[in-house]
Amino acid sequence: MSSQINADFIDTVSGNEFQISLVVFPKEDYHAQRIELARKLSRMFGKICYISMNKPYHTLVEEFHRNGIDSKRFFFMDATPRERPLETSPSAQVVGSSNNITGLSIDLGRLLKKERFDAWIFESIDILRIYLDWDVVLRFIHSTVTKIRMTHSKLFLITALEDGETLSKELIMLADNVIEI
Repeated sequence: MSSQINADFIDTVSGNEFQISLVVFPKEDYHAQRIELARKLSRMFGKICYISMNKPYHTLVEEFHRNGIDSKRFFFMDATPRERPLETSPSAQVVGSSNNITGLSIDLGRLLKKERFDAWIFESIDILRIYLDWDVVLRFIHSTVTKIRMTHSKLFLITALEDGETLSKELIMLADNVIEI
């Protein structure tokens, strides 16, 4: 799929030097790259929490199966906006949605107290910008990064950029490294 998520990428994220990685995909290739990232990380880490702001967990599970990714390695936090509640499962929790950041923060805190994960994928932080002011988004991301950093797990914050767009300096400062694919 992607020649960009390669051995160099694996070497970078598997070491102890970087705990928080900001992974930047081009918007036109976002979905394919997101799948490839999940595939690579599922081979590197035992237990992964996937926070989805973009797709409901059952859609992600189906997508993973179609692409040969072992979804059993993942616990899904489904933070997609919805009109009606979805059923939960042992491998997923429907949480406060992207338009309810306080609920999402509370649910994330509860999960952090209850479960231990080797890695976290937070996809897609761009969605928060649709619903909230950038300052609120940054405070939430900072809080999330701090909470996960205390667990010594790896965190992959996923974002997408159009050609010519640049990352905010504040967002870059929250990460240990930036991986532009």
